Formats: sequence, C-alpha cells, structure tokens
Amino acid sequence: MKWYQKTWVMWFFLIGCWPIGVALLLMHRQQYTQKKFFTILALTGLWFLCVLGHSRQADVQKKQYEQAIAESQMATKNAQPQKERIESYVKQHLPLAENIMVTLWQSPDIYTVYFQLKKPNLTPEEAKLLGKTAIETLINGKLDAKILQYKSVVLMSNGSSVLVSYNNSIPGVTEGEPSFMASTAGQVPQKME
Repeated sequence: MKWYQKTWVMWFFLIGCWPIGVALLLMHRQQYTQKKFFTILALTGLWFLCVLGHSRQADVQKKQYEQAIAESQMATKNAQPQKERIESYVKQHLPLAENIMVTLWQSPDIYTVYFQLKKPNLTPEEAKLLGKTAIETLINGKLDAKILQYKSVVLMSNGSSVLVSYNNSIPGVTEGEPSFMASTAGQVPQKME
C-alpha cells in the first residue's frame, strides 16, 4: 500500500488541506457508505471554510493595522515642517519666549503650543496678564495652523510660576467657547475674563 492510500493520510489532508483530502477521500469511497461519505465531505468542508474565513479575516485585520501604522508615520513625518513653522512663528512674535514646544494633538493637523516667559519682579496678577497678552499676540497673528491649546508659563523671581492656558474651539474637535484659564502653583485653575 502506498503512503497516499493510507486512511490516516486522507484524514490528515481532509483537516489540513481539504482539496487534496477530498481527492484522497474519493480514492477511499468504497470503504464508506454514501451517507457517511457525504457526511465526512460536508463536515470537513465546513471545517475548511471556517479556517479559510478566519485566515482571510486575519489578513484583513493585518492589512488594516499596517495601513494605520503607515498613515500615522506619514502624518508624523508631514507634521514636522508644520511644527517647525509654528515654533518659528512663536519665536518671531514673542522674542522673550523660551522652551517652546509644539506637540501634535490626537489629529494629524492639530497642535498644542507651550512656552515659558521669565519675568522677575512681577506679582501673580501681573504674570497672569503677561501670559494672557503673550497668547493673544499669537492668536491675533496670521498663523495658518489649527492650534487647540496655548500654554504660557511665566516664571517669577521668587521661584513661583503662573500658568495661563487658552483652550481654542475647533469645530468637530472641541465643544464650547474659547477660554483663558490661569493658576499659580498649587492652585486650581480659574477662568480669566
């Protein structure tokens, strides 16, 4: 008896590679009744379709994952010149700004801008006003970019600081009106007028 005529080889291929298994099952059909033959054929055929379907679903998921990674990498690559342009804009309009940081928000074309201002001898209220004025200078300029949030930290001589943030309103991304918030170290942020 040749290897392909053995029953265990037929079962191996019916489960592992159904089309070859069917050919081997046809060679063994005299061993089975017609009902048993079609039952074996149907059950192993269903098994084959399930395995094939699962395999295709896994391929689709893998392609979707790879596409998402490629899009994310492309968005990051494309965002770099825009980030540099925003940093240059901040430096141009606020020469006293230091530690400028532009970060990409969740969307590939929306940014957050952070910068520090060192101004000794200011009261916390004056520091809040300075931070707000600096942010307003950037908002009122001609920057062609979607900025979701500006954050200005004013460092004072006594080691304390004031954080002023501006939360922008971008249709489809955020809700509510644009607003300024300010806080000194250790305090809850308060809305500014």
